[in-house]
Amino acid sequence: MSPPLPELVVLSGGSEVAGLAVAEAAHAAAISYAVFSLVPHSVLRDAPGCTAWVDLSLLRSDWPRLRDGFLRALAGLGHLNPGRLAILPTEDGGLRLLNECRDEILEHGDFPRARALRMGGVDKAEVVDLVTRQGITDGLAASSVLDDPSEAIEAMDAFGDDTVFKPALKPLDMDLSGMGGQGVKVVTQRDAAESRGNVIDRLRVAWPLSRRWIAQPRLRTGAGLERSVCAVRGVEVHACQVVEQAKYPRMGGTAYWVSTEQRADLVPSAMRLMEALDVVGICELSYLPDVAGRGQLIEFNPRPWLQVGLMRHAGFPIVAETIAALRGEAFTLPSPSLDACDWLQLERMGMALLAGQSSLREFGRMLPLAFRQSTTVGGFGSALPMVRKRLVMRGIRKVFGFPL
Repeated sequence: MSPPLPELVVLSGGSEVAGLAVAEAAHAAAISYAVFSLVPHSVLRDAPGCTAWVDLSLLRSDWPRLRDGFLRALAGLGHLNPGRLAILPTEDGGLRLLNECRDEILEHGDFPRARALRMGGVDKAEVVDLVTRQGITDGLAASSVLDDPSEAIEAMDAFGDDTVFKPALKPLDMDLSGMGGQGVKVVTQRDAAESRGNVIDRLRVAWPLSRRWIAQPRLRTGAGLERSVCAVRGVEVHACQVVEQAKYPRMGGTAYWVSTEQRADLVPSAMRLMEALDVVGICELSYLPDVAGRGQLIEFNPRPWLQVGLMRHAGFPIVAETIAALRGEAFTLPSPSLDACDWLQLERMGMALLAGQSSLREFGRMLPLAFRQSTTVGGFGSALPMVRKRLVMRGIRKVFGFPL
């Protein structure tokens, strides 16, 4: 008997932590899926529930060939499947690819995006332009779109010398090393003593990464201050909130300890923005507090994110509901009530410790969480066979400089 036709395409890339969580959630929901891999030696190869496999990794450095190879593979899958395919990217490069190919993709299926925007939410400048036109101010950080680095002076006059600058649209290869490396995603004052001129000089060096940039005032940062609304929008909207307990780098970095929270104070404003953007499928909206403690939106992310596995662990079937939303189907369960759970990524915890951004005391406080039933560990906590071994081998290749 031939394997079932996939209902889902997982466009897997990056560390594949998010891809693993998506694949596990699909398999648990008895949803067959295909994997289109953007990385060699993918940990998802031969995973349970995977009924089709396409290796795009050899094309990843050649954008035209990658685009053509992806569309050919998708068309071949789409012609076999009479239903609408749900397509989930698991990192920014895959999301950019889908939005660049939007019209061709919509012939076969759909993917998470803001339908009111040409680039679906990938271009931060489009988001700022839309909310400015519509006069949406509820829960949104003040933002300016810059077309030239010389405009940074005016932004600093408005927001202060510690203004945060972000690329509006990341480069095709998603390489942000021009901003200083070590996972830094923003340009801002390194400390209060750094001059305005030096910050602008660093911005000029990084400017080629994006045609336009976003300037925002620096908000309050620190452990437990960045919170996110995790949502899926289809026929209805289901949403919850999580809080980032620790991240590396601390400013503009990636979380490695995230917890669910029972509060839903950010959800109403997030839902109004999702309506204005006409979001379909999964998205994450991240907030930092201003001086008065009010949450201000700093990031809109229309794809499964690194800690998306926390949702299913806490009782929110966000992947299955996203597939339903992308196929135009109603959710089968009521709005979720989240259990108290945590998510950890051990590799980034170690990086923070080695970089001096986490103390041994903090590390000792976090490590016991990894052994609790209420905690899910990104990547290494996967129940899929061979995953841990493959992740270890990938780490060894990276450490010793072998091709990934």
